[in-house]
Amino acid sequence: MTTFNIREQHAASINNVGGDMVVEGNFVSVGSLGELRGELTRLVAEVGRLELPAGQRDAVESELAGAEAEAAAPEPDAGGIARRLEQATAILRDAGAVVGGGTAVVQSLQRLGELLGPAGHTLLALLSAI
Repeated sequence: MTTFNIREQHAASINNVGGDMVVEGNFVSVGSLGELRGELTRLVAEVGRLELPAGQRDAVESELAGAEAEAAAPEPDAGGIARRLEQATAILRDAGAVVGGGTAVVQSLQRLGELLGPAGHTLLALLSAI
C-alpha cells in the first residue's frame, strides 16, 4: 500500500520511481521554511495575548521556544516541531484557552500543521477534536 500526501509542490526535481523507493526523515521544504518560521512567530504572539495561569504559560512558551529553535536549525526536523506543537496544544486545551477565545491560536496551529505535511497530521487531528 502506498500513501502520498502532497498539497503543494515546489520542487527542483521530481522522481518517478519504477520500483521501490525509500525516503527517510522528516522534511520541511525550503520553500515553506520561511512561512513556517513566520507562522511560529505569529503563534507565539497570539499565545502571548491569552490569559493563562503562570505554570501553563511557562509550559506552552517552553514548547513554542523549542519548536522555534528546531525550525531555526540548519536541517529542521518536522516531526520534532510537530511534537512540540502537539504538547503546546494539549496544554492550551487543558487550560481551556483554545475554546475560550483562542481562535487566532487555533488558526495558526492549523496552518502550521498543514505546513509540516505528514508530520503535522497528529496536530491537525488533535485540533479537530477540540
